Amino acid sequence: MKLFTSKLSAVLLSACMVLPVLSTSAAISSNNTAIAAETADPAISFDNEDQFFVYVGTYGQSTPQFRYIYPNAAGSYTADKVLWENAPTDIAYGDIYIAYGDAPMTQVYPAADDPANAHVTYYTLDDGAELSKAGNCSDIMEKKDLSVTSKTYDGSSHWSVRYMDAAGEEYYYGLSTYSSNLIVDPLDCEVGDVYTYALYNDYMVVPLAKKDSTVSYGIGVSQLPDKTEYHIGEELDLTGLRLNGSYTEGDLVACIMDEDYRNVPITVDASEFDNTKAGTYPIYVKYGDAKDSFTVDVIDDERASGDVNSDGEFGVSDVVLLQKWLLAVPDTHLANWKAADFCKDGKLNVFDLCLMKRELIRTTVTTYVEPDHRSTYGAPLYVVKDGLNLYLGPDGSYASIAALPEGTQLNELGYNDHNYNWLFTEYNGQYGWIRTYEDDNKTRTVEYLATTDKPVIYLYPEQETDVHVELELTEADLSTTYPKYNNGWDVVAYPDGTLLNKADGSHHKYLFWDAVNCRTRFDFSKGFCVAGSDTERFLKEKLSYMGLTEQEMNEFIVYWLPRMEHNAYNLISFQGDTYTNSAKLTITPTPDSECRIFMAYVPLDAAVEIEPQQLETFEREGFSVVEWGGVEIKSGKVG
Repeated sequence: MKLFTSKLSAVLLSACMVLPVLSTSAAISSNNTAIAAETADPAISFDNEDQFFVYVGTYGQSTPQFRYIYPNAAGSYTADKVLWENAPTDIAYGDIYIAYGDAPMTQVYPAADDPANAHVTYYTLDDGAELSKAGNCSDIMEKKDLSVTSKTYDGSSHWSVRYMDAAGEEYYYGLSTYSSNLIVDPLDCEVGDVYTYALYNDYMVVPLAKKDSTVSYGIGVSQLPDKTEYHIGEELDLTGLRLNGSYTEGDLVACIMDEDYRNVPITVDASEFDNTKAGTYPIYVKYGDAKDSFTVDVIDDERASGDVNSDGEFGVSDVVLLQKWLLAVPDTHLANWKAADFCKDGKLNVFDLCLMKRELIRTTVTTYVEPDHRSTYGAPLYVVKDGLNLYLGPDGSYASIAALPEGTQLNELGYNDHNYNWLFTEYNGQYGWIRTYEDDNKTRTVEYLATTDKPVIYLYPEQETDVHVELELTEADLSTTYPKYNNGWDVVAYPDGTLLNKADGSHHKYLFWDAVNCRTRFDFSKGFCVAGSDTERFLKEKLSYMGLTEQEMNEFIVYWLPRMEHNAYNLISFQGDTYTNSAKLTITPTPDSECRIFMAYVPLDAAVEIEPQQLETFEREGFSVVEWGGVEIKSGKVG
C-alpha cells in the first residue's frame, strides 16, 4: 500500500492526518492470500468494500489511535483518525484490525470541555464496535528501506517528506506537526536518513523503524606536526602529524590512523598557508564529510621585538618605557628604539605604542578571557564562514587557537557588555571567542538555529476599525507571514476579533508571523521547571492567569503541547522586555490595552532549581491587542 505513490500524484491533506490520502485507485485485494494466511478468520480480506485499521500510537497517552482506510469518490483511498476507547490491552504498534462493512462510528466535534483539541474532528468507535485482528504490519506486510531525499515545510505546520528506495523509485509522505503520536516519527529526519516502512501493494502504511545512517565519518588531530612555527620563506612541513579517523557503516565501526579506508582518502588542505607574510594560518584535515583543523604561525624575522630596554625580554616594562618616552618624561632613554618601530617607518609614535600593546597581549595571554556574562542556557548556532578563528579574547589582537570549519555547531556560552560582535564559546575542548560579523559589520560569520515560532496577533476594537500593524525585528529575520506582510498589515478589525485583510479580501482570526536566526539572549533567571506530563495543566493555569481567553489559550496549547509534553522536563520562562524590545509592534490607532505573551523554554532530561517567576495579569480595556508566541532553546544547560 504505497500511501504516497511513486508517481508523486498531488494530494490535499487534512491538517490533523498522519496517513495521507491514497493517491491511486489500484485494488487493495491483490494480496488477500498472503494476509489471510496470518489471520484467525480466513474470511477476512482487504478490498475496496472493506475497511481496515492500523494502530499507530495513542491519543492523550491512553486511548489507542488508528488510521482506517476506505475508498473515496475520486477512486483512490482516504485515511482517517479513529479512537477506540474500549480497545484490547494487548495492542501493539502497527497492529491491523478489520471492520466488516461499515464500522459503527460517531464523528466527534470538539466539546467545550476539551478545548485543547479545538483544531480537529475525529471518529470514535461506538461501544458496540468489534474489530478482528489480522496481524501486525511488521509480520504480514512487505518491508522496505527508504532513504530520505528531502523534507519541506509549508510554513503552517505541514511537512512533506520524500523518499527513494534502492531501485530509485520515489515515495512521498505528507503529515503535520500535530501528528506527534506516531511512535516512529517521520519528522525526526534529515536528508540521508533511512526508514523501514511497512508497505501493502507497494503503498506506504506506517514507518516501522528509523535505521542508522548508512555511513558516517570522523576525523581528529591526535598529534600536531613537529614544526608549527615558520619563518617567512620556509616551506610547510607536516612531519609528525598524526590523525585519528573513524568509519561507521551499519554495525561496522573502523578506527583509522593516517591512512585511506574503503577508498575514501584522508586529505590535508593547506591552501590558506602563505609563507610570504607573517600570520596564523589554518590547516584542515578531512575524511569523508568530517573535518578538523589546527593552526601554524609564520613569523617575520624583521618584526619589532618590543624589547626597548634591552633586558632580553619583552614585557610590560617595555610598554611603560615607550609610553613615557612619547610623553617626553625627563630622563627617559630607549636602549633600542628600533625594537619599538612596529610600523616600520623609521619613527616612533602612538601607533607603534598601540601595536606594541597588541603584540604584548598576543605573546603573553595563554588563557581565555572570561566573559562579563556567562549564558546558563547557551543558544545553538553554526559557522557559515569556513576557517573562522577562535581567539583567546574578544579582539583580533589575541592569539588564535583554532580555525573552525564551515558548518561547525556551537553554543553561545557568554558575552561582554557593549560588544555585540563577539561571543564566548567552546570548540573541541578549547574555550575562546569568535567574531559574529566580518570586518564590514554586515556579513555574518555565524547563524543562530533558534526560531521565533508562531507569534499570532489578535485585534479587538470596540467597533469596526481600520488598523495598520507594523513589526520591527532587531534580533531575528522575518521568515513567514500570513496574511502577507507588505511594510505592515492593513486590515479591518471587528469587535469579535475577525479580521478582513484589505490586500486580498481574505478573512482571518489573527495575524501570523515567525522568524529565523533568532539572536535574542532570552532571560532564564526566573521561571518554572515543569515535568513534561504536567505541561498541559501548567499552561492552562498560567495562560488563564495572564489573561488569555479560552479560545486564545486553546490555540496556544494546541501548538505547543505536542512539542513539550514528551520531554522529561521543560524549563519555562515568559519573556518581558527581552522579547518586546527585539520584536517591536507599532499599531495605528494606538491600542488602549496590550498583552504580549512570549514563552521561551528549554527541554531538560532532569529537573533544575529556579527562582519562581512572578507573572502579571492583563485587563482588557477599550481597543485590546493580544499576542502569543514562543521559542525552543535546544541547547541544554551549559556549565
